[in-house]
Amino acid sequence: MNKVLVIGRGGFAKQIYGALDSSDIEFQFYDETEVSEIIDIENFNSLIIAVSGTRLREKIRNRYPLKLKSLISKKADVSLSSKLENGSILLDNT
Repeated sequence: MNKVLVIGRGGFAKQIYGALDSSDIEFQFYDETEVSEIIDIENFNSLIIAVSGTRLREKIRNRYPLKLKSLISKKADVSLSSKLENGSILLDNT
């Protein structure tokens, strides 16, 4: 089973929760202030960073060497010429 660590609890994280909740992916949310409390990091396969702010995102990314999980909503409109990388997040109506 793919277990995803999601860091963030604001509005963006709520949107991600909606997309993940309808999938067969196991996930666990942590607020960015709680990340120091994560002790079972080895039990996660990938990471979604659901916080704004480039510096905070970079700090979280550097702290947890997990593969970034991409999340693309079934309701997202993606051009065939788009180039998406690991960690891309496209939610409804994107």
